[in-house]
Amino acid sequence: MNQTLITAGRILLGPSSTHIDDGAVLVSGDTIVAAGARDEVLAHAEPGCAVMEFPDATVLPGLIDCHVHLAFDAGPDPVATLTDSDDATLLLDMAGRARQLLDAGITTARDLGDRGGLSVRLRDAIGEGAVAGPRILAATAPLTTPKGHCWFLGGEVEGEDEIRQKVRQNAEEGADVIKVMATGGGLTRGGPSIWQAQFTTEELAVVVEEAHQLGLPVAAHAHGVQGIAAAITAGVDTIEHCSWMTEDGTSDLREDLIAQLIAK
Repeated sequence: MNQTLITAGRILLGPSSTHIDDGAVLVSGDTIVAAGARDEVLAHAEPGCAVMEFPDATVLPGLIDCHVHLAFDAGPDPVATLTDSDDATLLLDMAGRARQLLDAGITTARDLGDRGGLSVRLRDAIGEGAVAGPRILAATAPLTTPKGHCWFLGGEVEGEDEIRQKVRQNAEEGADVIKVMATGGGLTRGGPSIWQAQFTTEELAVVVEEAHQLGLPVAAHAHGVQGIAAAITAGVDTIEHCSWMTEDGTSDLREDLIAQLIAK
């Protein structure tokens, strides 16, 4: 298989931020086979392999973005743009944004909410090599209350039975993670306030129970303190935003809840 040797003035080796001057990375097909000091990596290279030299640059591992919404554009009204687009148009737009992520060095992205399972279709197309983009972990439609935050993505639920059914449906559609809107959000006109809890602690626990039975983690969107507290108690796997907002618009950084986060 064709090999490519990438040399650089410096390479970063991983999350510890250790670096090596005069380093190299050897790629065979789509697999990195060696990374480290130039002389050590050269020992693994085939004669005549292609060489790309970047003496004034730093080469680093692929970046990970843990929270994207490829269904939203960067315009002044992303919700209107989404709702005005049919699925075919939206999927093409999402593919373009995925390519932008890849071009920026992001090789893994967690898409935490889209419409119609389009992120799963895009994930699979990227995996098959049909389009270029990062590895995608897809949440599909986030669970929300009737007319709650991001209701237009198709995840409205009410009561335990509907919660369990929607979690199972998302799993059947290929979700890698279950997303739940524990509080309101800024994008949804007429929805609950950004600080306001949307689900009870017991309802969030049902989301967690059903998802974990299916082997899926739960990501909870939570701005308000009450929603953050409920998400922690319910045992979600990640809390998104976690901005500690209160009804009067101030921030109430709760040390007792931070202690629980650390403990879990």
